[in-house]
Amino acid sequence: MKIEKVNDNKIKVMFNSSELEENNISVHSFLAGSSESQKLFLAILDIASEEFGFNTDNCKVSCETISFNNKNFVTIVTKSTNKSTITSNSYNLLDFTESLSQNSLSYPISLKSNLIYKFSTIEDARLFCGFFMQNFSALHIISSLYQYNDQFFLKINSEKLNSQKLQNMISILSEFGTRVILSELTVLKLEECSKLVIENNAINSLSKASY
Repeated sequence: MKIEKVNDNKIKVMFNSSELEENNISVHSFLAGSSESQKLFLAILDIASEEFGFNTDNCKVSCETISFNNKNFVTIVTKSTNKSTITSNSYNLLDFTESLSQNSLSYPISLKSNLIYKFSTIEDARLFCGFFMQNFSALHIISSLYQYNDQFFLKINSEKLNSQKLQNMISILSEFGTRVILSELTVLKLEECSKLVIENNAINSLSKASY
């Protein structure tokens, strides 16, 4: 098991099914959020507190887990200053297509750093990017295009936008593309499981392409 500090409020935990078995926890009971798995997470929090100063006293703690083929796991633990409660959301690779087809998910959302838009064809993505360049070319936003099965996903990095510009952009773009709201881990899963079509400069490249 490996624990990494992401920032003052977040840690990443990486482990596998063998390590679960060593703690007398089956994969099924872990994914079901059993009392045994809760005890394991409490032990992890104790280790994180000792090694990284990741103190969760008087904090709300959320755990988001991705499993790959029920063998390898990545859990992001995030704390916020509320009453101390633990919630756990676990899902596996088989759930990925269903997750991406939804417009909202009950997982911690990182809207500030990424916007994700879904398209049925690359031509739809091209038209969207053409509209984007007509209205937001001055923003110089980093963007990448991914293909998962027969769908295309455009990831727009909105980290440098202030809240007002971001909301205005989302409002206008909603008329031309289907936005999907994904958690940080689901975005990572999208990048892991999809084919990268265009990296970093997708909007500009697609707006000039012809299909």
